[in-house]
Amino acid sequence: SHTIDEWGWGSASEWGASSYRITQYDSDGQWIVAQNDSANSWNPDLWSRFNWTIDEAGTLHYCQAAYDAASEKDALAAADADSADLAAGCGGFGWTELRSSLAIEGRYEDDYDSIHEIDAWSWTSSSSWGTSSYSVSQFDNDAGWIVAQNDVSNFYNPELWSKFEWTTDSEGEYHYCQSAYDAADEQAAIETAGADTSDLAAGCGGFSWTKMRPYASF
Repeated sequence: SHTIDEWGWGSASEWGASSYRITQYDSDGQWIVAQNDSANSWNPDLWSRFNWTIDEAGTLHYCQAAYDAASEKDALAAADADSADLAAGCGGFGWTELRSSLAIEGRYEDDYDSIHEIDAWSWTSSSSWGTSSYSVSQFDNDAGWIVAQNDVSNFYNPELWSKFEWTTDSEGEYHYCQSAYDAADEQAAIETAGADTSDLAAGCGGFSWTKMRPYASF
């Protein structure tokens, strides 16, 4: 995960956290120069240059074009990454796609004893009868839906498309509905009629919405 503002860039993952203190940036030129924090595991106190670009689909990508420059001056002089080649224009590597956080990102248990792990990239559900994974292609936090392609290894409807919707009840607890599970393509999943949020008992295609709570291991 990345948190970015005009003062700093922070990233966190299972490998640890890194932070960078921004000294200069150019929104038109799409670059940032920042000093690596002294606590960073890699290249502490050296300097970085970040580039970003937006592709034709409106997707945001970034590249850390320099990560161990000796000084701010050297980072300012570092060559920008090639935004015309997202596959290899970041020093021979692919640019990294960034997405906004998903509103329901987290790990949940539903009232059928299934575990759900959800983020901006995937939805995975696991239970005693197996595991299903879905690769998220797009989502709308305001409207409360996710469109995703069913994984090729899923027992049901592999490689077809699903639409997940979520809502909260009067107590603020989450409920979800898989309103499409075998759509032929992404567009068909997007165009699937929305579930009825006013009827949690039968508004999910005649079935009840599924309640889920943040997972806790007791």
